[in-house]
Amino acid sequence: MRFSTGFIIILIIFVALPACKKNPAGPKDRPPQLVLQLDNEQPSPFLPEAQISVLLQINDEDAIDSLEVKWSVDGGAFISQTKTGAIWQASKTPGIYKITAEGIDSQKQSGWDSLHISVGNRAPVISSISPEKSAVVLGNLGHFKAAAMDSDAHALTYNWSVSAGKIQKILSDSLIWLAPQEPAHCQIFLQVSDSFGGTDYDTASVVVFREAGSAWIADTGNNRVLKLAADGEILLTNTGFVAPNKIKIDAIRRSAWILDFAAHTLTRLSLEGENKAVYTDLGGPADLSVMQVDGNVWVVETDSNRVSEISNDGQNLVRRFYGFNHPSAVGLDQRTGGIYIANTGNHEVVLLETNTPTEYDISKETGFHTIFSGFDAPIAIDVGLHTQEVWIVDNFLESVITIKENLLYSIGVSGLRLPKSVAIDNTTRTAWIADTGNGRIVKINKNGIISEVTGFLLPHAIAVDPNDGNLWVADTENDRVVKCQANGTKIFTVYGFSSPQGITLNPGQ
Repeated sequence: MRFSTGFIIILIIFVALPACKKNPAGPKDRPPQLVLQLDNEQPSPFLPEAQISVLLQINDEDAIDSLEVKWSVDGGAFISQTKTGAIWQASKTPGIYKITAEGIDSQKQSGWDSLHISVGNRAPVISSISPEKSAVVLGNLGHFKAAAMDSDAHALTYNWSVSAGKIQKILSDSLIWLAPQEPAHCQIFLQVSDSFGGTDYDTASVVVFREAGSAWIADTGNNRVLKLAADGEILLTNTGFVAPNKIKIDAIRRSAWILDFAAHTLTRLSLEGENKAVYTDLGGPADLSVMQVDGNVWVVETDSNRVSEISNDGQNLVRRFYGFNHPSAVGLDQRTGGIYIANTGNHEVVLLETNTPTEYDISKETGFHTIFSGFDAPIAIDVGLHTQEVWIVDNFLESVITIKENLLYSIGVSGLRLPKSVAIDNTTRTAWIADTGNGRIVKINKNGIISEVTGFLLPHAIAVDPNDGNLWVADTENDRVVKCQANGTKIFTVYGFSSPQGITLNPGQ
């Protein structure tokens, strides 16, 4: 029994001794300690495809140079990886991404740490809606197109809506819109979104108007042409002129014709303001008129002492006539096709017949023209649409003379001073005269003055609305445009012009 007990004790001691012996590996068996953190110098928040620096701190009792570091991430891509950090290029797609670093030492012990990085979203940006401001005839179509971009190259969704009228068709970034049937101020709304909640908004404004009664102004001093609605709202502005001086409308072919005396040009615009053509072979163009039957434009050229007929597309010379002396005005008989020219330098009015051959010279040839003498400085002409009476303003005689059936009649108007223009009211068979030197506009019939509008300063151009008889005045030296009722009562005034010298009205389609 003693032998057995002693043996057991010895055996226990023998087994226990190795367990008490110090392990030579000691603390080196502990796995490496890794800590990930962001470089504090980086901007925040993080945007798609941004390059983000991640710092790695390692604590390990083994030599660092024997440590293997493995990097991983669930999106984007690493640009560089080292044992002390990495540079990660964020994904294009917004979200939260996990970056992990695992360290494995020479004893195959491993440790790891991870970092979550939130990648944000840049909202899309609408750079423009074209047109931003526009005018559309009631019941007509308007076309709008958006320009938008997304810095993250995400697909965009365009959501259009309108305050009035109807959406006819949407083609992603484009809209076709039907204007309402009544005049209105409308808004076209656009929301552009990406699939990550980024959104931008923009609005375009539209004036819906009746085409009849819109006024076109040659804003000479500001080198531009403006279109005003019947209520005075500015519908469009067209720049690029030098000194536009006269303007006419061809409503049938939806064209506006503008003379530019300084640039020696005739420009054709659409009624929406789009430049369609420029005719350049003109010498000091002073006045123009449109023959409604074919749409051709007649231009008197003061400096070149000639009269030209330009095709209705504004591209070609149709006919040209010579032998004039500083002609200053033209009026067309829309029924017979006769062309009346104020041949100012010769103190006369010339009638060219509608079939006058091109290159015809009134100073050398006969058979196709008639001369009316008895004038001093005829400067403005208008022809009655129904009566075919020709009304002429003589600047130096300070009088108004009519031609009816080839006979001259003097209107009993007294007190005029340097009158500049005439506009016939075809509904009442009266005429308005710009009594420029007296700073007034007078309404006359064959017996003389029947009403007047005062308070102007050197008014140059006037136009009568054939629909309601309202009068528009280019009050040149006051740098404004004034609209009056048929009886002369002022309705409103539009400011912001500079020496406006031409005005005309769209009679309607």
